[in-house]
Amino acid sequence: SKRPAPAADSYNAIDHYVADDYNSTTGLPEFKVVAAPWKYFQAYDMNGDGTTAEGEGFNMPNVREMDCFMCHFEGFNNIVNSAAVQMGYLNAAPALSSGMMNMFTQTYVPGTVTITAQDMGPMGTQGVASLSGQFLNKLKPEPPTENCQMCHTPSNMATFQDMFETFLSAAPMEYNPTAPFASALTGKALPSYDIAAAFYPEGSTSAEVFMDFTTQSWVYGDGSSAAGPFGIFPIALDSSWSMLDESGYPITTAAGGGKDAMTGPLYYEGRGTATTPADQNAMKKSTIPFPKADWFKRGDLWEPELEVHYSMGCGGCHYNGNSGNTDLNQCDPGRGQVRMGGIESKGNGEYTDATLDTRNTVKTCVGCHVTGKSHNGSDIDTFGAPNPGAAHADAGLLANVTTGVKLNETTGAEETFTGNHMDVIDCSTCHVYKPTMAVRALDCTSGKRFPTLIGIDESKGMMSMFTDPMQADSLTDEQAVGAVNTNFGNMGVNQMGIDMFMDMTQYGVPTVFGMPTPDSMGMGNIDYMTAMTTDMGGGVTMMGIMMGHYGFTDSNDLMAALGAQFPGLGEGATQGDAARAMLKAQLQEWKPIYGWHANAPKKTHDGEVNTEWRRKIIPINFITAQMWDDAANAAVDANGDDGEENGMTVLWDPWISRDMKAGMNFNDTGFATVPIGFGGGAYQSAYNADGTFTGAFDYVGIYGGNALMTTPEQINAYKAYREGIKDSPGLNGRSWAGTKLVFMGGNPFQVTHNVSAVRNGKTLGRKVGETYGCADCHSAGSNFFSGAYDMTGTGVPASNEYDYDASGFTFGLDLATATASNMMQRPVVDYEVVADSADLLTGSEAKWKFAGLDHDATPRAGGYVDDVEFIEHGCWDGSEFTVQGTTSTGGVFCTTADYARTTDLDRSAFLYPDLHHDHDALVARIAELESITAAAEGIGETPEISEPMTVNGATTTGGTVAIEVAANAAVTLGVEDDAATGTPSYSYYNINDESVTELAGNSVTFTTPGTYRVVVTTTTVEGKVAQSYQYVTVKAPAAGVDSMEAVATGQDVVLTLTVGDFPAGTANIAVSWGDGGALSFVDPLTLAEVTADNTIDYTYTGTAVGSEVKVRFSNSDNETLGIWHDVVK
Repeated sequence: SKRPAPAADSYNAIDHYVADDYNSTTGLPEFKVVAAPWKYFQAYDMNGDGTTAEGEGFNMPNVREMDCFMCHFEGFNNIVNSAAVQMGYLNAAPALSSGMMNMFTQTYVPGTVTITAQDMGPMGTQGVASLSGQFLNKLKPEPPTENCQMCHTPSNMATFQDMFETFLSAAPMEYNPTAPFASALTGKALPSYDIAAAFYPEGSTSAEVFMDFTTQSWVYGDGSSAAGPFGIFPIALDSSWSMLDESGYPITTAAGGGKDAMTGPLYYEGRGTATTPADQNAMKKSTIPFPKADWFKRGDLWEPELEVHYSMGCGGCHYNGNSGNTDLNQCDPGRGQVRMGGIESKGNGEYTDATLDTRNTVKTCVGCHVTGKSHNGSDIDTFGAPNPGAAHADAGLLANVTTGVKLNETTGAEETFTGNHMDVIDCSTCHVYKPTMAVRALDCTSGKRFPTLIGIDESKGMMSMFTDPMQADSLTDEQAVGAVNTNFGNMGVNQMGIDMFMDMTQYGVPTVFGMPTPDSMGMGNIDYMTAMTTDMGGGVTMMGIMMGHYGFTDSNDLMAALGAQFPGLGEGATQGDAARAMLKAQLQEWKPIYGWHANAPKKTHDGEVNTEWRRKIIPINFITAQMWDDAANAAVDANGDDGEENGMTVLWDPWISRDMKAGMNFNDTGFATVPIGFGGGAYQSAYNADGTFTGAFDYVGIYGGNALMTTPEQINAYKAYREGIKDSPGLNGRSWAGTKLVFMGGNPFQVTHNVSAVRNGKTLGRKVGETYGCADCHSAGSNFFSGAYDMTGTGVPASNEYDYDASGFTFGLDLATATASNMMQRPVVDYEVVADSADLLTGSEAKWKFAGLDHDATPRAGGYVDDVEFIEHGCWDGSEFTVQGTTSTGGVFCTTADYARTTDLDRSAFLYPDLHHDHDALVARIAELESITAAAEGIGETPEISEPMTVNGATTTGGTVAIEVAANAAVTLGVEDDAATGTPSYSYYNINDESVTELAGNSVTFTTPGTYRVVVTTTTVEGKVAQSYQYVTVKAPAAGVDSMEAVATGQDVVLTLTVGDFPAGTANIAVSWGDGGALSFVDPLTLAEVTADNTIDYTYTGTAVGSEVKVRFSNSDNETLGIWHDVVK
């Protein structure tokens, strides 16, 4: 934020920074400029003689220019690295995070270095450390996959320990300058933690942990191992613990543990208690544990069950790509050209500028599976990737039924063409499958970042982030059943409901509802179907309630749906088995939203038009940024960039982190230091001292329990509070009156990982047996072309009491009572935000399919990125939002738009943003797409020509006998009506010169005598063909054809030939009567037979009207001079 400029001689931006300090009691800012911890420019006593003369001005830079260990050292620890950096130990981070130095003792780990004595001049003889061979052997030329994962992609997070070891990229840190291991530079230290305390029985305390100084290991009181994350840290550790006392002797008291059951796992110093308010400075300066980047962006999990390329590791695609890109240096992994991949990208990937562009250097799907080449045409290692062409063809995906966008080979301009699914669908769209936890929105309104999540078992609430938090398989039957009873009981579920779910899990729904089971529901030895169908009064049954709740009209359909959710554990399963299953959480599939993007440059590496360029549908995960923005108020510079003062056009002006922290009250909730409310009034805190909810807010976040502002009352009260504190020191009197709450889907991260093997049955468009997979996308309800896409994620209900029945978990049955529970004992649910219409802004960046072209391919102006909102307007009565033009549950019709509410993003509007302002056109387009079937498109059709083709209406059986036609006369080719599938096309083959000519229509005029094969071809949309052919002999035409005629007179046909029109050299004339009987040639006629009128009449009996008569003229060598034909009249 904007601060008074420091004196030029006192401060500079390199050696100083603004410390975001806050008043410990009020939380209001006490910002100040301080020296940066990355500079050690001071005097040192280098030789220990008690003076600093020899070290005057010694510059020991505390910087981290490049840490090669991070990528190349096997066993590098990024959590230790993150802690070291946050503590300000930049120059020590490589040694600590590589395991060269022990972060507790600050000494070299045995075996990592070799110490030799060396004369250091004024400093005397010093021990100089050099890296040992054992250590150097861990340096790898190609970064190990595990190193890539440290920043990018976690494996599954089953337990609290997994959270530290596999899930986080940034360590949680507390502000606690007095802690024994705290940084003298930043005051940061690792917070106290206890991974196990949350799962101890209520009323107990966790086991204490000690350091065994003999073995340098962590143990419990009984001597058993208490090793925790990475084998470096213990299961529990207090930040107040020190290894040595003031005299230098080992401290033998507990290093950690002894925490109350059902608390933790983190315990930040300065947290508030029932008797002590939270230290706001400590809470706001502490940092929260933060996850790895590609889980955060795309919900990626790197596990063999979820990624078919797992065995190749990250380097299989991102290294050794042989891209030939000289911008790609030895430390850069290859990357593609995804929507959010704009770093170092010159000329839109067209290689036109002098700046760097390392895009299109990763291996591509096509490169490995089809061409075996990199983007620049070099050979690559494909790992034996199978070519999917045959499978795609069999599934109908190569049928030419789509309208694609490509580049004109000459001009490079975009143009439309008829293509197949490969031309419009990116490989990842069909092959990615995401049964993973993912971030959907990021609440930045408090100055810290708190994600909202999807892809989880919402009924299990915050614990759904962990798939096996209690390590259920290690529990006895009694422990597991007890844990289920405790957890469900704390949620308010009654014993009958607990037993019902236990039995459903154990036996499976079809068994439970159809056969006798234990009488655990207290109903006697009856089956659940009887219980479900028993009249509870007024004709109401449990079955009826459940059917109504889920929208079923057939009880069998309900049973099938429940059976999929509770399949049962199989014969021999115990209640303990069922309980252990219930203590685990199953990640849920979520479906990306789909939009248009071109994952390739428009020019090749050598500057030519990229003829393979296509704009395709890609899968996207949005991270909706939730923030406060004041771009509309020119009098306020919220982010301190001087844009308003300098007369700039300000599109975004978000309040920055430390300013937003100033307005919120923070406390430790066990997972993080989170905003719990604001001010000292009704919205001071979402929590009571015992961890239950005050009801001040409707929801808190799943990632730590941050208070969420979701109603006009909360938002208006907060803005009013900010107005009241705006003149506090450091806030510079800037008004919040014009500030809006913004939900911006400006982060459309393309989903590329978690490619599922086709055999798993999760691939879209897969053909099963003889059934095409069109309905995977081209059907209503498939959530491809249409449907709702959640943009806000989930939150924990924060009312003072909560009835678990409201979550839907109990199937609409009354199995729970309203309970004053804490955030660990509640589900997570979908939520939306309501505000005054002037205070809420939403948007998402959607790309058009046609850049510069409307759907009718006409030019348009204005680019091809549109903003699609996810907002609706209407009325608010303090508890219920009613969309304008509809009626509330209370019967009030809404006519105004004074309030606004976030809503789900319309998939169809995002996919076709050019139509989202024309509702009728969009609906019509989606209806067309969702009604497409394989049969209607001709996919699967067998090409056929059931009758021989015709030449001037004539055929010969099998086409083996030539049909004679005259040169320079139009010849009509064809097939009988309905004899051919599809649209026929025609061509001919010249036997003499072996040339092939494609015809534009079905007519051809032969100018050169000879023999030809004329062909009719019918082609399906999949490229399958059927053909029929005839041979034709083209003869030079006879002269005077107009004067020759064949006329029927009764049963006779009289052929009249005009002698003067005979071709020169005629010695013989032969006639074919074409009556389907005998093919009759007359004896050679001589000119002596010519009558006085210069004609010859020849009579034949038996040819009917309509038959074709042909006359062949030949010379004395029997060479054809011409052919005349006529139809008998």
